[in-house]
Amino acid sequence: MEGLSSLKEVLPVCLALAENKALQLLDVSSNHVLVNDSAFQLMCRALGRNASLQSLRMCGWTFCLEEEDTFKALSDAVQSSRLRELALSSCLIRIPFQDKRSRLSSALLGPVVLDDLVALMSNSKEGFDQVRSDWLAFLKLDNCRLELSNKLTLRGAHLIFFTTGFQRLNELNLALDVAHLAEPLRDKASLAFFQTLAQSCSQLRTLVLHNWRFHLTKPDKVLKGISKSLKNLALGCLSLDGLTLQSDPPSTANETAFALMLVASLSNLTNLSLNSWRLSTEDAVDLGRAIRDKLSNTALEVSLKNVPSQTARVMVRTAEESGKVAATHNGSVCRFKRTGRSTSFLNKMMCITSVWKE
Repeated sequence: MEGLSSLKEVLPVCLALAENKALQLLDVSSNHVLVNDSAFQLMCRALGRNASLQSLRMCGWTFCLEEEDTFKALSDAVQSSRLRELALSSCLIRIPFQDKRSRLSSALLGPVVLDDLVALMSNSKEGFDQVRSDWLAFLKLDNCRLELSNKLTLRGAHLIFFTTGFQRLNELNLALDVAHLAEPLRDKASLAFFQTLAQSCSQLRTLVLHNWRFHLTKPDKVLKGISKSLKNLALGCLSLDGLTLQSDPPSTANETAFALMLVASLSNLTNLSLNSWRLSTEDAVDLGRAIRDKLSNTALEVSLKNVPSQTARVMVRTAEESGKVAATHNGSVCRFKRTGRSTSFLNKMMCITSVWKE
């Protein structure tokens, strides 16, 4: 039912969920659906009475939500249902904040410092009713936008507080559209995001952060803090296509430093996507060494679309130097596998002797 043109077409289908006992997947994605409080509350009540639906996709919708009862209805519906997947890709969610006692509302009344605001929202649920589910495993918030009091639009990392009630989350997509990028994450917001992720999503296996931008004042300190948080996660698949990292002063850290930290920190890493990264030959050598010396898992697949093939070959050759890792390069994909061998002292001496004889 994807592509329906208005709420009038979608609403009867959603309300029918209350009586349906067989439907498992419902896709009502559309760029033309505008939902207000009353309609959304009716849909939530219907969803709360459905025990069969496992996947709900409402990509592209616009939600204009103002009443406190709406958030209560959403919380009850998600907690009562058995949804495994919720997709809100490219949605726009408009929420006002009118509680003068809220620290979040106070922050929005004055000049907005995005880094401070993100840290506040990551560590506090003020203004939001925490939505909980023991079933939800797949959450897609790619290109989803949250508009606060018609003053500030948040996306990507700024939406991390949505995950705090989903302790069994397995896959999280917070990708950004390259045409609508958010402000770069600074030190405080970067640390707050990964700390919240580690605290709330300990079962997370897949994380998608396409087109994210970081601008760090103290990159060494921030990357060390992120590494500490990531060690509490069992992430296996990480997709970072188009990610960029800048630092003050320039050239003290770049995207490669971020990738090196990931390889060293994630003991379960099996898939790493670095498509469209700006990798130099030196960067490829550093990544190859990290995979050779610091990779904890037995195998790793790295995707390098839109990265020169010569750069990928340098990474492969570097990783294979000691014989501890076997690597293949097929198109844009590099595969690395530990051989279980290590260069012994005797082998090293034999190599030296053979060189002398030559």
